[in-house]
Amino acid sequence: MIYLGMEIRSPLMKVFPTQWRIEKRHHQIQLFLSVQSPTTKVHSSSSRGETKGATLTILVVPVVEPTVLSRRLSNSLGQRNSRGSLVVASDHNLRVGQSLQLAHSDVCLYTDASNLGWGASVLHDSVSGLWTPHKRSLHINLLELRAVRLGLLHFREQVHGKTVAVFSDNTTALSYLAKEGGTRSGSLNAEAQTILQWAEDHAIQIVTQFVKGSSNVLADCLSRQDQIISTEWMLHQDICSQLWRLWSYPTVDLFATRLNFRLSNLVSPFWDPMAIATDAFLYNWDHQDLYASHPFPLVRKVINKLRAASCINLVLIAPFWPQKEWFPDLVQASVDFPRLLPHRRDLLLQPHVRRFHQALPMLQLAAWRLSSEFSVTEAIPPELRNSWRVLNVIPPL
Repeated sequence: MIYLGMEIRSPLMKVFPTQWRIEKRHHQIQLFLSVQSPTTKVHSSSSRGETKGATLTILVVPVVEPTVLSRRLSNSLGQRNSRGSLVVASDHNLRVGQSLQLAHSDVCLYTDASNLGWGASVLHDSVSGLWTPHKRSLHINLLELRAVRLGLLHFREQVHGKTVAVFSDNTTALSYLAKEGGTRSGSLNAEAQTILQWAEDHAIQIVTQFVKGSSNVLADCLSRQDQIISTEWMLHQDICSQLWRLWSYPTVDLFATRLNFRLSNLVSPFWDPMAIATDAFLYNWDHQDLYASHPFPLVRKVINKLRAASCINLVLIAPFWPQKEWFPDLVQASVDFPRLLPHRRDLLLQPHVRRFHQALPMLQLAAWRLSSEFSVTEAIPPELRNSWRVLNVIPPL
């Protein structure tokens, strides 16, 4: 079937240029190569209103075979003595066709970059590094693409001969990969071409997938090794063990990643094969003993989720901050004295860089034993519950 100047072959699920378009492209290439200077050709054509033909030569041909032609044409146009390499637009290249089917990924590569470093992860494995002083001055979009290249290089054995889905929160980097280059930035185009050429040499097909920065936690924290990341603190195991003995042993770690989990059943903020679920607020909390470690900005959402669920016991690590609007509701949901956590140097650890939290006195962290059952919380005498609002009355763990 011929549609919009292209031949669609349904049994193959591919689209091909018509024979007329192939012959026209060959003619345009020969005209392009027949002049002494390609630049002169383009400018002189523009003066006669013939720019459309010259533009089609560059823009339409790559659509037929994007991975090969777009990259080689871009390289050819950038070299003074390589105009003859435009002949790669041969019958073979033009007749390969473009698949209409979406590729199914074999490997998911998550990457992220900051002005300090980069990170990448595949399944249970991760890698990270810091930029040199020179690279720190480069544009973040270029660093994001460089993180993709470094991630592919590190995981070369896992990705060789596979379809790799590259997940990133940088739309510009993903665009340069998906469109196999671009014209707005020479450095981004060169980096994208390097990645695509390496992928072609290793029989790798790259597909791109946008992921929200808030969901790309692992790669993000790996790329920012010199920064404090609130989602990646881990409570010391001795403290956890004391809490389990005091109250009960939880079964699910609600806000965790593979870097900071304290229970084998964890709910991750992003997809992870180690996790039993993704997104703690979409996970069903009913009829479980749960553990939530210091999701400070999310305390209000945790309390609301607790209220909406049934038969829940929850050990929550949260600051003792009476001035917060959620504090009365936190006390109301408690079924025992909160326990102030000790200000030991190793209380909170950022595991991937072995960094300890330096502001523990300001946090006034406490462990709270909460229940979703109204009958349980209402059984607490009001005078006893009111005493839980006074810091000096709260016992240490």
